[in-house]
Amino acid sequence: SPKFHITVVIDSFYTDNLGQTPYYVTSEGVHVLHDFGWGFRKGAPFRQRFNQLSLQLKESGISHKWIYEVIARRVKENRGGTTLDDEKFQTDSYNAKNTEVLRLYHLQGAFYFMFLGYVIAAAVLLGEQIHILLAAL
Repeated sequence: SPKFHITVVIDSFYTDNLGQTPYYVTSEGVHVLHDFGWGFRKGAPFRQRFNQLSLQLKESGISHKWIYEVIARRVKENRGGTTLDDEKFQTDSYNAKNTEVLRLYHLQGAFYFMFLGYVIAAAVLLGEQIHILLAAL
């Protein structure tokens, strides 16, 4: 979820060795989109058992524990045992070397599909108009 991603980024790049950070993340999450789910066939025989086991994991707190273990491991990997410099607060949280500005050629495929859709829609419209004219004769 976005909360866990933000927690990893803040703990990795903006928290010092004493655990002090200039940012606060609420304990209550506000979910705008639910972007995770399991897809099953309609009438799948294991669906109810899967839901039951998933609920048991959630209620027992194991999934919560696992999530925070993964976050702690990721933060440790990101920090690499180095201390936090004051300069780190002034810079971007991601390395500028690894980022690239999004350009038009990155989106060419989307535009090609959009124009292909326009051509197909125009052809269908033309076909309908021809069909209407021929049916009226």
